[in-house]
Amino acid sequence: MKNVLFLVFILIGPVIFAQEKLNYPYVDKTTYDLYLKADWNSLIDLGKKSMDAGIDFYYLQVRMGTAYFEKTNYRKAIKHLQNAKKTNADDAFVLELLYKSYLFSGRTEDARSLSDKLPKTLKNKLEIKENPIFSAVYVVTKFDQFDDSKVASNDTDILEQTIKNDNSYFSINFENELNATSKIFWGYSKIKIDNTVYKLNESNEQINFAQQVEQNQLYFNYAKQFSVGSNFSFALNYIYSNFNDYDLVSRGAGYGGGYNNTSYDYISINAHEFAGNLSFYTDVSNLKLGASTAFSSLNESFQVQPGISLTYYPMGNTNVYLLSEFTQQFDFKTNKPINASVFKQGVGFRVQTIYVEPYLSWGEIANFTKSNAFVVYNEDDAVKNQKGIKVYAYLLKDKLRLYTEFQQYDKINTYKINNIDNQLAYKYQSIIAGIRWNF
Repeated sequence: MKNVLFLVFILIGPVIFAQEKLNYPYVDKTTYDLYLKADWNSLIDLGKKSMDAGIDFYYLQVRMGTAYFEKTNYRKAIKHLQNAKKTNADDAFVLELLYKSYLFSGRTEDARSLSDKLPKTLKNKLEIKENPIFSAVYVVTKFDQFDDSKVASNDTDILEQTIKNDNSYFSINFENELNATSKIFWGYSKIKIDNTVYKLNESNEQINFAQQVEQNQLYFNYAKQFSVGSNFSFALNYIYSNFNDYDLVSRGAGYGGGYNNTSYDYISINAHEFAGNLSFYTDVSNLKLGASTAFSSLNESFQVQPGISLTYYPMGNTNVYLLSEFTQQFDFKTNKPINASVFKQGVGFRVQTIYVEPYLSWGEIANFTKSNAFVVYNEDDAVKNQKGIKVYAYLLKDKLRLYTEFQQYDKINTYKINNIDNQLAYKYQSIIAGIRWNF
C-alpha cells in the first residue's frame, strides 16, 4: 500500500506543484521576466496555461499580444490586444500594436476604424493623415489574345456563327472614404468588341457582316463596417450596350400609305442591363469568412448567384494565405440552375512588398458576375475552367499599387451549321494591368 501511495505521489505531485505555482504573483513575475528576455515562445506557453487555469489580468493580455506580434502572428495578437484595450482604452502602446496588427493581418477596415480613435500624437507617429475628398484613383486596362474560332465549312454549308476579332477594355474608378467606417467606390468602364457575324438573310442565304459592340458601365459600391471584424457592401453596375445587327425592319408605303412591308436590313440595337451584389465578410481568428448574393439581368434573363468564400491565414499574417470561393448560379427565366456551380481555389504569398496569387477555377461561366458585380461576363461565348495568376506590388509606402493578372481558359463558341447546334472550344488569354494611387 505504501508503494502505491508513493507511486501516486510521484505521478501527480508535479501537477499539484505546478498548479500551486500558477498563481497571480508567479505568473505576473515570470511572464514579465520572459517579456524582458524576449522569450516569446515561453511567454505564450505560460500565458496559455495561466488562462486555462483562470488566471487572467491586464498585463498578461498585453504581454501575450506583444509576444504574438513579435512572432508576426498578428491575427492571434489581435485577440489579446483587444482584451487589453477593453480594460484600458488609453494605453498608447496597446493601441499602436493593435493598429499595426490590423494593418499587417489584412484587416485594413479595422485599422482605418481604429485610426479615427487614436490620439493625435500617435497618429503623427504612425503617419496617419486625414483623408482627402478622393482617397484613391484606380485605372485598369486589358489585353487579349485568342485563337481563330471560325468553323471550317464547305461551300454548300449554311453557317450561323459570331466570331470575335478584337476586344478592348478601359476602366477608371475612384474611392471616397466618407468616414472611419464607410466608403464608396465608383467608376466608369468601356468595352469595345469587333465581331464577324454569319447569319441568314430573307432568302435563307448565308451572309456575313462586321459587327461593332460598344458597352459602357457605371459602377457604384458602398461599403460599411458593422462592427470590428464585420463588413457589409452593396454594389450596382449599370450596363448600356449598343451594337449593329441584321434583322427584320418595317417600312411604310409612303405618306398616307395604307400598308407596311417588312424586310431584313441592318439595324442598331440598344440594350440596358444591370448587375448587383450584396456581401458580408467577417474575421474570426485566422479566417475571413464571406457570404454574398449577386443578381443580374443579362441577355434578356434574370440571374441570382449565392456564394460563399473563405480565406485562411495559417501563420496569422499575409505571408501565406489560402482562398476558396464557391458560387451557385440560378436563372429565374428558366427556374433552374444554369452552369451549375463554379469553384475557385487560390493561394497567395508575399515577397517583400509584392503579393502573388495563382489560382484555378472549375465550372462554366456565362451570364455571370464576380468581384462584387464589378466584372460582368455577358458575352455569347462561355468561359470554362479558368486558371491565372495575380501580382500586386505596393510601393512608396503603399501610396502606389501596381496590379497585373494573367488569365488563360477555354471559351465555348456556340454556332449552327445547316441548322444543327454545335459547340467549339478555343484558347483565350488575357493580361489585365492596373494602377492605383492612394492620396
